[in-house]
Amino acid sequence: MTNDFAVIKLNSRQFIVKQGTVLKVDVLPETPLFEVLLAEVDGQIHIGEPTLDAIGVKIQIVEDKKDKKIEVRRFKSKSRYRKNKGHRQPVSMLKVLEIGDKIKNELFREDVVSESPVKEMKKKVAEVKAEKVLSIDDLDITDKQKETLKSAGYKTVADIKSANKEDLLNLKGFGEKSVLKLSELVS
Repeated sequence: MTNDFAVIKLNSRQFIVKQGTVLKVDVLPETPLFEVLLAEVDGQIHIGEPTLDAIGVKIQIVEDKKDKKIEVRRFKSKSRYRKNKGHRQPVSMLKVLEIGDKIKNELFREDVVSESPVKEMKKKVAEVKAEKVLSIDDLDITDKQKETLKSAGYKTVADIKSANKEDLLNLKGFGEKSVLKLSELVS
């Protein structure tokens, strides 16, 4: 690995970066801009007046997250006054990929790779299998309604989906609202 480095200005702060450096900065705006102020590439030092256009840095935004929690405590003695507050600062994690003279200044987000169609089909098949196995006991309905459905011969969610609305309305304890709720739960 070379000893190339650069001094960049990002969010009104200056950072010394090398290839592979990971930075934690305040959360970045929608279109962040940064400038290269000084760089050493291939043993030659380049100083910007005030910025360099010939040297570029390629930076990737790895993730946006919240920083560690800090706690602020206020206390007044002999008056029983105590206040605790917490704060988590939103930050962006950046990784420097390249520094060089034939590189354009670039700051980009990590691309999310979509899954292959085969994996998506396997997921759908697994969901269908899980749905057929899903029992009535897993539904969010009353115990009395569960017992009524079981005594009528409905054991799985797939059985309820294949039933007519009129058949469910004929069951004891099932009215219009409970049949609507049940159809929303199984769909």
